[in-house]
Amino acid sequence: MMARSFSSIPSIFLRHWLPACSTLAMVMMAAVAYLQSTPRLYETSTRLILDEKRVSVSELGRDLARLSDIVPGGPNPIATQAELVKSQRVLNRALKHLANRKSATLPTMNQLNRGLKIKIIPATNILELSYRGPDPKMAADILNAVATSMVEENVESIRAGAQSVKTFLQAEVPRQRAILQRAEEVENLYRQENQLVSVPEQTRKLVETLGTFENQERDLSAQLQEVSSRNLSLKQVIGAGPLSSAYTSVRVGQDEELKNLRAKLLDLETRVINEQSRLGDQHPDLLALIEQRDEVRNLYGQRLSRLVPGANLNQSDPANEQSNTDVQSNIATDALSQDLTSRLIISEVERVALAQKLQVVRQERSALQARLAELPIKQQPLTNLTRAREEAEATLKQLQAKLQEATIAEAQLVSNLQVISPAELPLKPQWPKKLVVLVTATFFGAVLVVALVVALELLDDSLHEIREAEDILKQPSLGNLPLLPARLKNLSQPASFLDSSHLVEPYRKLLKTLEHQSGKQLRLLVVSSARTGEGKSTVAAHLATVSAMLSQRTLLIDANLHQPRQHEIFQLPMEPGLTNVVQGELVLQEAIQSTNIENLAFLSSGTPTQRPSVILETAGMKSLLEKAAYLFDLVIIDTPPIDISADAIVLGRYSDGMLMVVRPGISSRSRLTQAMQELTKNEVSLVGFVANGTRHALPLSNSKSSQSYKSNSRSKLLQRLPFSHRFQEQTAIGLGRTS
Repeated sequence: MMARSFSSIPSIFLRHWLPACSTLAMVMMAAVAYLQSTPRLYETSTRLILDEKRVSVSELGRDLARLSDIVPGGPNPIATQAELVKSQRVLNRALKHLANRKSATLPTMNQLNRGLKIKIIPATNILELSYRGPDPKMAADILNAVATSMVEENVESIRAGAQSVKTFLQAEVPRQRAILQRAEEVENLYRQENQLVSVPEQTRKLVETLGTFENQERDLSAQLQEVSSRNLSLKQVIGAGPLSSAYTSVRVGQDEELKNLRAKLLDLETRVINEQSRLGDQHPDLLALIEQRDEVRNLYGQRLSRLVPGANLNQSDPANEQSNTDVQSNIATDALSQDLTSRLIISEVERVALAQKLQVVRQERSALQARLAELPIKQQPLTNLTRAREEAEATLKQLQAKLQEATIAEAQLVSNLQVISPAELPLKPQWPKKLVVLVTATFFGAVLVVALVVALELLDDSLHEIREAEDILKQPSLGNLPLLPARLKNLSQPASFLDSSHLVEPYRKLLKTLEHQSGKQLRLLVVSSARTGEGKSTVAAHLATVSAMLSQRTLLIDANLHQPRQHEIFQLPMEPGLTNVVQGELVLQEAIQSTNIENLAFLSSGTPTQRPSVILETAGMKSLLEKAAYLFDLVIIDTPPIDISADAIVLGRYSDGMLMVVRPGISSRSRLTQAMQELTKNEVSLVGFVANGTRHALPLSNSKSSQSYKSNSRSKLLQRLPFSHRFQEQTAIGLGRTS
């Protein structure tokens, strides 16, 4: 189907107004019948709010009534309540409430489920319940019973949660108390075994004591270094050896008897040396002196050995010779040496005491460090034991508190679902809604009408708009010819037609457009159509009439040998005519008939023949057209429709062009397309098309045309003469052509 423009939509509906109106009327009648037959339903509603009021005196009760947070993809509390409304448990409870009220007729479970509607108010925690039924009081009672059942179900849900928690806690508290006792026993045993009272306090005291010992160690080390330095200096001054030697030196130096023996021994040693150098080694006096010296020495050694145990000054013992020499050399004989040596002895004793004290401090410090290092190792198990005991203690306290809360929550009625607006008795039926039903019926009726019109338009092959013909023929329209009344289609009395300017002007414009469109003078014009009934014969006759009115010598040829019509329009005889001239029975001038219209001649179809198509294919037909074009200013040829005969195509090749007549509502798009293809294939020149039978806004008028047709005596005389005599007469007065 060719696309329709938007401007054609009203005309499309106008063409199919009867089925469209019938369809819409049927839909509206069905809607009215539905309104009359449907029982009246009353609807009422109630609202519940799901709110976390926290009215419970116990924390557990508030936790059980707490609403869960809404997360994407997670549970929605208000949606959960909406699903719970239609649960069998809630509906059974509601029916029990209704039974207690002794209502008339209770609905079944399925009826209650179907009539109950749930709606969540957007962006709120409000749940709207509605119920629709034939009894308004029953509808309100049912909805209030359902709302009450929802609140009771919510209360029992919270109470059941508290009861289950209480049952669990009653069994869990004794078990947790036993766990705490075992944890306390293990912790106390570990503290006793490792002597741990308070690890932080013990650690603090150990750290403080360790610091004290470290300070003492530093002080003793400093004192010991100072004493050692002083002793070293004294030893360097007095040249003392070990402490025992120094002690011996001081004691020996202070003994009076040793002093005398030492002085006497020194004197004898001096004399022995002097005598030995003077008398020789074997002199009796020297030997006596040596013997005396040895006796003194022995006495000295004996005295010294009493003062210094272990000292032996026996000269005969070579092993003691060096020792005796050292002892004698270290004897402090003067007061200064004795004082320094005494100070050295005191300082050395002090050094030894400091060293021993420093060693004790270091041992204590090491013991403290070892004990301090053991505390973290011992503390880790204690920490675990303490943590286990504290956790058991905290768990027991929490369980005991929750047990008390569960007992309170079980005894208290808590609900986070409340009725904020109970259902009221509806006064007017809510269904069926007349306006909604009628609007819906109108909408669907309109949709059905549009679908019907579109379907009819798709099935309709008729051409309804000039634009469609322009798209098919690829040419613009040359004009729109008016729809002629039946009385004006007969041109035996042409005055009524020629005196109506609004009917003549479209034909006149068509002639001017044809002259301008072709670009040359048209002598032979074929008028045809795609199918029968488009009014081509009427167009050809009236176009020839207007051409003659414009003082053009015009010849109208009825070449439709299948169904000739022109002789009926002009009320002239059908014979003789075209077939008689082509077959050589008459010459053209003898066959042409006069009409009641000045300058218009008519050649009828002639004697009917069995083979009309053969007549048009002969050379005589071509010669006839050439002669007619020579004798007249314009020759208009009426041909059969293209869909029933090829006569129009044959004559179109002989002519200057073809004028296609289309009639909206009668012409067929498919046949017009096929006709255009035939013309293009046979190279027939199409000067354009004209739309016939269109409606004009100009009213019928009795005004006369400025060029109204006026009969005179000369024209009437000429009409009564044969065409050959009139042709000669007109030639004589200068209207014809010279042969």
